[in-house]
Amino acid sequence: MKLSKISFVIIGIIQFLVSIICFRNNSENVLLLNLFIYWIVSMLFAYQKKHNAIVYLFFLVTFFVFLIGRDVILKIFNYITETDSLYESSKGVMSHIYFSMHISLFFISLGVIYKFPSINNITFRFSEIKRALLTDTLLKVFNITIIFKYILNGIAAFNTIVFGYAVLDAGRIEGGYLLVKAAQIADISFIAFLLLAPCKEKLTKPLKLYLGASVLSLLGGARGDLMYELVFIFAYLLFRDYVSKRNHQWSQVIISKKMMTAILIASPFFLIFLGVFASIRTNNAVESSGFIGGLLGFFIQQGGSYSLIGYVEELKGSLPSTNISYTFGPLLERIEPFRSNYLQPDALTYDAYYGNNLGSTITCMVNPNYYYSGGGFGTQYIAEIYADFGYWGIGIFSLLLGVLFSKAVFFNAKNWIIMVLLASTIPHILAMPRSFYMTFVSALLSVWNIAFLLIINNYVNKKLKRYR
Repeated sequence: MKLSKISFVIIGIIQFLVSIICFRNNSENVLLLNLFIYWIVSMLFAYQKKHNAIVYLFFLVTFFVFLIGRDVILKIFNYITETDSLYESSKGVMSHIYFSMHISLFFISLGVIYKFPSINNITFRFSEIKRALLTDTLLKVFNITIIFKYILNGIAAFNTIVFGYAVLDAGRIEGGYLLVKAAQIADISFIAFLLLAPCKEKLTKPLKLYLGASVLSLLGGARGDLMYELVFIFAYLLFRDYVSKRNHQWSQVIISKKMMTAILIASPFFLIFLGVFASIRTNNAVESSGFIGGLLGFFIQQGGSYSLIGYVEELKGSLPSTNISYTFGPLLERIEPFRSNYLQPDALTYDAYYGNNLGSTITCMVNPNYYYSGGGFGTQYIAEIYADFGYWGIGIFSLLLGVLFSKAVFFNAKNWIIMVLLASTIPHILAMPRSFYMTFVSALLSVWNIAFLLIINNYVNKKLKRYR
């Protein structure tokens, strides 16, 4: 079934009206079913437009994994009993959770389809000579700084193995400020290198180096980081191969049919491994539940992020007024003058009631013993928006997210620095269903990243003048 923009919008409006009716009647099972159907329709539309909506497509995947996948398996497929649910609440609160997710998904789709970028060729608004100089310079920087990323991930892996994941999760030792920033340069230089579309032969070695560093991060317990980086690279390669095939550049196609088949076959086993690894890293017993059970268990294990949406609804009358804004928390942390947790007499309490971090606030209010022992529920972008602005806020801010998704694509290069900064937000966008609303700000407005790109651009321009 081929879906046009108009038909997709009409279906979305009809299903959104159904969700409003079901919400008013507290029909939580119908709400979930309607949400799941709309997610399927959105996936179909995004897949058909995948080369113009690649970020939206993969965001829908993580939306399922972290938000709706658990309850789809529990309630629709009846895989395990209701008593095994991570989050149990009243019928009204569960209806609120599903309705809030539907609002976000619907308005994100409207933002995405407002203007699809049309990219049929990889072109840049500068000469091929400058592109070659940028590519070679960034590759040299990456080859040097990737060493620091290996060191950083190696320190995290060593500490996790020696001291345990649970201890380090509350205050992970990351190896010093300069080491972290050097590793950050490796990330941004790698992304910039990719977006200059190097030839297949030049791409192979740095790609292997970066994947090696990502796999090493798994030993430090960072399942999420590995998954987001793998998805980012996979999306990039798919998009690049599309352009190569469209231009009949068959020698530059990276993912062959055999490789794609192998990836599809290996994916379920990889997800099962991640589920097993979650038990191993916290020293819990690994229970065997078969292939299907292990695969579905991954989604059940990951899909608890929606609980924050429910907690906010239950506690909305008692949330501390001392927090300025949860939605803009990451920005407030950047602009708030001279504030450090370590200067506070009780840093954890300060974070919960003054730090603009919804995860800290909710964890402290729901389970203070767990919070003060170093645990946390994490945060969630829909919950943050609802806590600050209600249902209308979810719609408006989700619409803005959809616009961001349509801009954060590969090779949309009016300015190569802007292109790199927008593309660097993609791993953060993929994490958003279980993270801050403004999680992308750290990449988009990073002074360190911007300064690095400007320095590289200035260096190459000077070199280009000497060359001419």
